[in-house]
Amino acid sequence: MGVVELPRLPDLGPLYARSLKALLPLRGGNRGDTLPDRTVEVADVEVTADAVADYGRVCGFGLADDVPLTFPHMLAFPLSVHLMVADDFPFALPGLVHVAQRIEQTDPVRVGDHLDVRVHTADLRSHKRGRQFDVVAEVDRDGQTVWTGTSTYLRRGESAGAAEGESDGGAAAPEPGEPDGPPTSTWRLPKDLGKRYAAVSGDVNPIHLSPLTSRLGGFSKPIAHGMWTAARSVAALTDRITGPAKLDVAFKQPVPLPSTVALRSQRTAHGWTFTLHDRSGRRLHLSGRLDAPTGHAKDDR
Repeated sequence: MGVVELPRLPDLGPLYARSLKALLPLRGGNRGDTLPDRTVEVADVEVTADAVADYGRVCGFGLADDVPLTFPHMLAFPLSVHLMVADDFPFALPGLVHVAQRIEQTDPVRVGDHLDVRVHTADLRSHKRGRQFDVVAEVDRDGQTVWTGTSTYLRRGESAGAAEGESDGGAAAPEPGEPDGPPTSTWRLPKDLGKRYAAVSGDVNPIHLSPLTSRLGGFSKPIAHGMWTAARSVAALTDRITGPAKLDVAFKQPVPLPSTVALRSQRTAHGWTFTLHDRSGRRLHLSGRLDAPTGHAKDDR
């Protein structure tokens, strides 16, 4: 596997602009059947107090030296997009759907850490609705991997096809049961939430920013970033996780902005299961499981 070393984390704005070339007639659709065999990495990425505080304010986390479990994804994401807009990537970035996210943390990342971040793609496979692949991000501190994130993407279209009900693989573990009882949290999401998260994360995907730009992705309204919904759900359960942890999230229906959403959570032997629905409870946006020390819960739900 080849390694491409970048001097700094790339700016997502130009990468998204480059991805729009894929909408041209000669560039769209499937461009091959092989994922690039390379890793993109950046060394010595500093975790600054300002970046963590800004992220915490938007996602609902309190202040602490240990950064939120979902924060390192924000550092790795520009490298993921860098890979996916390359000319030899088999799918155009517009139209890819982030369907699942797994995060495994062996030791917390802390404010002031200097990290090495690397990303590669893996496991291109059939899915009953098209094709799936994983983008794997690894974060090292002092030569040891402390955080790994696996993002599963779906490209809708023709597939060799898993049969209905057959396992499709991917980052997320089997979905947990629906938590019982009334919502444990309800949030009113403002219409500018996508812009606010983009300002912190750098993720300026047009589908999140305005009614006009969201139409590029086929949406009549902007939609919330999937990783914001995952982070906000984790923040409702625990401010910080100070030990090993694992998060599995399955992204279902997009969250339009503005809207009101309801979180349901239930304690388990190892942490929580949770779901995020619309206000009516009929539209499922997200389901997940967080395995982490329960002593750091915000409450005893």
